Amino acid sequence: VYESGAHTVVSVKVWADGTEVTANYSIGTEDGAVMIAPRPITVTAGSADKVYDGTPLVCATNNVTSDIQLVEGHTLTAKTVGSRTDVGSSPNEIDEESVTIVSADGRDVRKNYDVTCEAGTLVVTPRAITIVTGSKTWVYDGNAHSWYEDEEGNPTYYLAEGSTLADGQSMRVEDFTEITDAGSVENALKIGIYDKEGVSRTSNYTIGYDKGTLTVTKRSVTIVTEGHEWVYDGEAHSWGGHSVAQGSENGLAEGHTSEAVAFTYVTDVAESGTVNELTVAVYDGAEDVTANYEIAYDADGAGILTVMPRAVVIATAPDEKVYDGTPLENG
Repeated sequence: VYESGAHTVVSVKVWADGTEVTANYSIGTEDGAVMIAPRPITVTAGSADKVYDGTPLVCATNNVTSDIQLVEGHTLTAKTVGSRTDVGSSPNEIDEESVTIVSADGRDVRKNYDVTCEAGTLVVTPRAITIVTGSKTWVYDGNAHSWYEDEEGNPTYYLAEGSTLADGQSMRVEDFTEITDAGSVENALKIGIYDKEGVSRTSNYTIGYDKGTLTVTKRSVTIVTEGHEWVYDGEAHSWGGHSVAQGSENGLAEGHTSEAVAFTYVTDVAESGTVNELTVAVYDGAEDVTANYEIAYDADGAGILTVMPRAVVIATAPDEKVYDGTPLENG
């Protein structure tokens, strides 16, 4: 008897010391039940892991993991139903209805087993990439500058050597750094990863950045001061007139104005010929933006301050006297 259940006795033989003595017996039979307990086994689905690549992770393997194994010659097959694409973990379960066990001669012996199914684990780990953000330099012009695409709209950031995206996915700028004033800052970008349907897949990546530098250099201008003259009046005089020199490397940025904030003073005629030395500040509206300029002054073309003598006419008062032999004086 190989299987549990009801069985009919077909024939009985009696032996004694190797000799059949069945004829000496009147034998009656009654059908009985022979019970064979199902063989308990545990089948565990396989486990697997991989780095995220945008495709499903599956594992079709399974193994009998209990101490009690299949009877020799028996074969078990089963289907797993686990699948994972995004980063994380999930069970790889066995479809219990799919479990079959057959003997070496192809008989279905599944009912002779008490099968317990246990799940494996599917793990998808983040895909590590490094993005290079690039560097750029501008001369100060009062505008905000960023660097993630060139004038033609082509991205200026790129994947570092050895970094790749999953097939069919691409990068997109979600945030960026701007610089306006003279100085330098890191070119920090926030990059998202998207699939062909425009769905964000950024959470499946560990993103590092090789940050470039954004630099704004000071705007160079040369100032030429104007000359002026006054007639002496005892007062101190200054003259703030000036202009940007012809041929200066850069003029003032659009919308900016300059204003003299420190002056040279002359009072006396003896001070005539004094060079008109000024200190000039630059403004964007009411905001002082002088720190963003490299200001030079044209010494050769500088204006001259002159105090002219004040013209006066001295008239003596008339006087008279009767001659007395002494000088007539009128002070």
